[in-house]
Amino acid sequence: MVPLDTIQWLHFEGRNVDNLIRMVLWMNEQSWRSNITISVEFEKPDRSTLEPLYDKVDVLFFSKPWAKARGAHSAYDFLHSMADRCKARAIAFCTWGSSPAAVMTKEDGNVKVSTIPVEQATEILDSVGAGDTFNAGVIHGLITGRDAREAAAFGCHLATRKVQQHGFSGLVNPDRTDNFVHPPLSNDYESLSCATGHTRRSSHHAH
Repeated sequence: MVPLDTIQWLHFEGRNVDNLIRMVLWMNEQSWRSNITISVEFEKPDRSTLEPLYDKVDVLFFSKPWAKARGAHSAYDFLHSMADRCKARAIAFCTWGSSPAAVMTKEDGNVKVSTIPVEQATEILDSVGAGDTFNAGVIHGLITGRDAREAAAFGCHLATRKVQQHGFSGLVNPDRTDNFVHPPLSNDYESLSCATGHTRRSSHHAH
């Protein structure tokens, strides 16, 4: 058994909800909690009992079905609606199929929400596991030092690559000619003050 206090990141799919909640609550009480990042995927829209974890984890991954079931019309709109429901310094991601994804960061009482362009697949061969591929790409990006928007762009790239092939073999291969090149991201984001609810446009990078 690997000691939990030696682990850098723990990611949970939104399954076995009762046990998942118990595990997260227990970890939040441990002395080593600040040394570990906990992420949770909110995918199946009917698993509303996961909602109490919104403000208990560090990184949140939301699916389009989850967001639509809660009245959102885009990834961007949904993450704006989550501003007051996530913990301080949380990072949240939401995908929306072939439409732009979105990323939200919280820091010093401000929420910054950015849209992330999605490459269009030339053909869809196998979409099974595309969401997991996005999550893995984002986690890899964050662990290796990318900021939240860069990590989201990398995750989107991998997910688009995934749906254009069967299975996962060769998904990450340094010899491929279609390897990730960071797309130009707008310097604009929308900043929402958690304290006042005031929204403003900014020309600074979102971190």
